[in-house]
Amino acid sequence: LTTDPTGASTGAPAQGCADLPLCDDFEAAAPGGPPDPVTWSVVSPDCSGTGKLAISEEQAHSGARSVKVDGGGGYCDHVFLAHSAALDSLGPIVHGRFFIRLGAALGDGHVTFAAMNDAANNNSPLRIGGQAKILMWNRASDDATLPVLSPAGIALSVALPVDQWACLEFKIDESTGPLQTWVDGAEVAG
Repeated sequence: LTTDPTGASTGAPAQGCADLPLCDDFEAAAPGGPPDPVTWSVVSPDCSGTGKLAISEEQAHSGARSVKVDGGGGYCDHVFLAHSAALDSLGPIVHGRFFIRLGAALGDGHVTFAAMNDAANNNSPLRIGGQAKILMWNRASDDATLPVLSPAGIALSVALPVDQWACLEFKIDESTGPLQTWVDGAEVAG
């Protein structure tokens, strides 16, 4: 989806990838294998366990392929795709978008869909994922969450759908500080 000058989602489809620092539909990768190793690295920061990912033809948002991630069940079972050169080339305002399909509802425990190192905070990651059954942001350095995991904070976020694709978009503005998040074009207040 594209955004207007204020950063709000317009609900309109994006127009290609040519001018984007990172864009991949995974259609060129072989099913069962890793994503293109020229573009992506498969990483397990801090420790590794049983987590795995591979190109899959089981489900696809568009086209025929997607990346299927099985993060296992414990902390060291996490696994990510990384492309640090693209992220390092970005300025103080970052727009991101990916499509996600969950096989089960978000639970009470913490899960991470995307993590970005914060150079101003000892490269400790800023993470977007889920906890308390809702979509949320989490800062690894002090475990702060957005929204605050209280009944009032939880009510400001959303649960992601199960067994259907959702478009998750975000905007991070380092110069002024706010994080904005959209699910399927609708802004998430929390």
